[in-house]
Amino acid sequence: MAFQEIKVPDNATIAQKGLAWVDSRFPLTKLFKEHMSEYYAPKNFNFWYFFGALAIVVLAIQIVTGIFLVMNYKPDAAKAFFMAI
Repeated sequence: MAFQEIKVPDNATIAQKGLAWVDSRFPLTKLFKEHMSEYYAPKNFNFWYFFGALAIVVLAIQIVTGIFLVMNYKPDAAKAFFMAI
């Protein structure tokens, strides 16, 4: 798949040049504008919807920390206390 290089001015910052380079290969800013910054929020969207996102974040934290706990778990009482110190 061919891509078209996005033209940037010569005095553009490195961040602007880097973003133009990424955007010419993958439409990052277009996707951000369509799905995040210019997305129409429905009228019934209120404070309580944040609890759903919060529940997902807490679940992800529990899964990640659970994986690390399983990797370090020792089924012996003496070794278990040694790991907590």
